Amino acid sequence: MLSGCNTYSYLPVNARLVSNNEVLLESPPGIDNQKELKLQAENLISRNPNSKVLGLFHTYLWYYYRTSEPDDTTRWDRFIQGNIAEEPVYKDLDEIQSNLDNMLGFLKNRGFFQAKGSYSIDVHKSKPTVAVTYSLESGQPMIIESFQITSKDADLKQLVPELQRRTVIKPGKVLDADLYYQEANRITKYLREKGYAFFFLNQVSPVRIDIADTLDHRVKAFVELLPDPGGRPTRPVYVNQVNILSSSGGEQSLGVDTLFRKFRIRDEGEEPFLRPEVLYRAMILRPDSLYKESSYDKSNRRLSSLGIYRFVNIRTLTDTLPDYLNLFVQLTPMQRKALDFSFEVNNTTAIGDNSNVLGVSFSNSFTQRNVLRRAIRMDFTLEPGVEFNFQPLGVNAGNGVAKLDFSFPFFEDYMKFWQLRKEGSFLGRWHQRFVNDAKSNLTLNYTYNNLLNFWEIHFVNLHYGFRYNPSTNFGITLDHFQVDYIRNDLKAEFEEKVPEGFKSAFEDQFLTGFLFRNIIVNYITPINKFGESWSVKAGFEQSGMEILGMNAIANLFTSKDKVWRAGSIGFAKYLRADTQWTYSRKFGKGRQVATRFYGGMIVPIGDDKSSPYIKQFSAGGPSSMRAWLNGELGPGSVQPVGNTSNRYFSRGDVKLEANIEWRQSIFWLLEGAAFLDAGNVWSLHDSEGQVGASLADMHKEFGLAGGLGIRLNFQYFVIVYDVATKLRYPYKVDGTHWAKGLDINWLNLLINYPF
Repeated sequence: MLSGCNTYSYLPVNARLVSNNEVLLESPPGIDNQKELKLQAENLISRNPNSKVLGLFHTYLWYYYRTSEPDDTTRWDRFIQGNIAEEPVYKDLDEIQSNLDNMLGFLKNRGFFQAKGSYSIDVHKSKPTVAVTYSLESGQPMIIESFQITSKDADLKQLVPELQRRTVIKPGKVLDADLYYQEANRITKYLREKGYAFFFLNQVSPVRIDIADTLDHRVKAFVELLPDPGGRPTRPVYVNQVNILSSSGGEQSLGVDTLFRKFRIRDEGEEPFLRPEVLYRAMILRPDSLYKESSYDKSNRRLSSLGIYRFVNIRTLTDTLPDYLNLFVQLTPMQRKALDFSFEVNNTTAIGDNSNVLGVSFSNSFTQRNVLRRAIRMDFTLEPGVEFNFQPLGVNAGNGVAKLDFSFPFFEDYMKFWQLRKEGSFLGRWHQRFVNDAKSNLTLNYTYNNLLNFWEIHFVNLHYGFRYNPSTNFGITLDHFQVDYIRNDLKAEFEEKVPEGFKSAFEDQFLTGFLFRNIIVNYITPINKFGESWSVKAGFEQSGMEILGMNAIANLFTSKDKVWRAGSIGFAKYLRADTQWTYSRKFGKGRQVATRFYGGMIVPIGDDKSSPYIKQFSAGGPSSMRAWLNGELGPGSVQPVGNTSNRYFSRGDVKLEANIEWRQSIFWLLEGAAFLDAGNVWSLHDSEGQVGASLADMHKEFGLAGGLGIRLNFQYFVIVYDVATKLRYPYKVDGTHWAKGLDINWLNLLINYPF
């Protein structure tokens, strides 16, 4: 930082750095999007002033000058130049004029045809810097009085009335370039969905206008649908032949040449790499079907998502028959088997919990792609691991996972649940979406967790469900069938510490769902033009409802009040729901604010008095209330119970939490953060040894914490280190909830941001 003080001494003679860019936009009254226009105009400035560390030092620029001499060619110099150094932003009149021209062009594209502007340069009196001000006047926007679509092509002309009816260019709107491109894309997409495979975007003419009223700035607008420049007829076309070639690209001769439902399939193996019926199901475009753009995209996506081909290439070829085309599909297979060994230092999540601990694990996995030549993927994984505490340093737990997973390429309704749908109904509409994009999954999983001297948990899970991810922004995971078996072995030290009423959460149990077990929905928005993004994650889970219903019906016939059990093992019966909402906004120059709100509840039903421990909620730890250790906080106003190893185990039936964090880029990979956390967990009712755990006084029992942190952002992952202090206790300490001094949790180490 100190070296950045003398940066100006490196400047060439008469050179001046741009220290500030400012855009002033003057618009007539009634322009309601002036702030948006100004922001977008600012984004057109080609280069922003050189950044400063802590707002004071041109350190990145100093590195540029220090490593830009002709003899600066070492590997270290090249590393600095490519990753840290920042080129100087000198005053350049041509560049400034280009920025102004781009801003005026932008305003005219937005309908402000009379926009004008100028720039001024303010020279600093003592420093070799200048400030540039761009002054813009937008004038009145041009308003659409009428809009007409025309065409001289006989085949296109008959579609004009329908296209006109659906137009997005309506009277009263501002005539801008975005609106035109939106309309042109709409017309092109509509026609290509109607089978006009050879109609392209450039066949929608630019907007032509007649000035309707110069005083009120109103115009009449027109576009024309043009014929194909190559002379091809603009009529709907159909698929004639589908030729599929599966080849690794070598010189090996083809061993298979077969015909399946008018699909000609050629393969270099002795049998098709993928069974023809699976290929047929993946391809939406089939012989004699109308060519649709959506079907083309969907076929490409479905073939790629099979996960067995490195490359998928679908080409359209002309056919000798009029109004037909052919498809040529080139598929490059992947290796069927893969073996992976890895060593990880990771951030792991305890079974059914959202707490985080730092662990070391070994992962050994075997993958078999294209099982039975049906694009079924099998993964077998073994992951032994050890988790560590840092206060004091020592082994916290041992754990292991053995998992056998089968991923099916399509939605398979083995439970026959979706056969109850009706065409056009809610279930019917979602069924069609699942058929198009969902993948089914069957998993057998065994997890072992041993929290030394406290408990030993064996968790066996068998589930069948599906995943629906039509885009990177939205996804649904639904499990129809799932049965879990939990066996708990409580150690003497744990039984001595915990309240008596808390132990009921550790019964050996079956968790069951035969038609429906759980659903998780994720949605995240792309970052908008203001740097904002938000996401929602919601989940609902049940266990034992079918058992409870059948048990109640059986008791009606037997006139008994018997509770079903599997020998000595009970069936867990509960309803659980949780949701998380996050919001973040970037302000430029590495600045960002991020917030999270989380709420969850689990309710035991039937004869159950407590829900399973692994399904309850915890607070504390590096991804939650960072001034408390995991499981240290709550429930309610209950004070933490631990031992000399600082192991905590508190859980609750209800959780509310809110976090806000300011993130700031400091230097290269290094980022800083300041944050506030608020929240707690509560039980639905007090139990023996846990008075104050219930919701009765929850409004008084929020914990509050604040702190500072640093991050090493490697793009693919982020190492997070936070230090937090308690600001408010959910219980009273020395007669008050508010902390009188620093009560610090020094170590919150995490891989990737908690939100």
